[in-house]
Amino acid sequence: MNRLFLIIALVIAAGAIIAVYESERRYDAAEVEARKVEREIAATRREVHVLNVEWSYLTRPERLQELAEMYLPLEPASAARMIGSDGDLQSALDTLNGVEVAKGAAKP
Repeated sequence: MNRLFLIIALVIAAGAIIAVYESERRYDAAEVEARKVEREIAATRREVHVLNVEWSYLTRPERLQELAEMYLPLEPASAARMIGSDGDLQSALDTLNGVEVAKGAAKP
């Protein structure tokens, strides 16, 4: 009876030791993973900060004004480009679409 009790106690003690070792190993692995994730989060935050700074630099109103003047041929509309009536609009659209209206033809 004494030997059986001793064997059972040793098996239980060995199981407890193995369980504690395994839980420590898992804890250490989780801790390493958590530090890795924290480093990735910090790196991503730095990247986001850099991108925000770049975006602020690229979207400055003065810079956008310069680029618009350089690459967009915008200018105020001249009086000749103003359309006064629907007939003028239709003839302008026909001209843009390459439609030639016969002289003296009745307008719709």
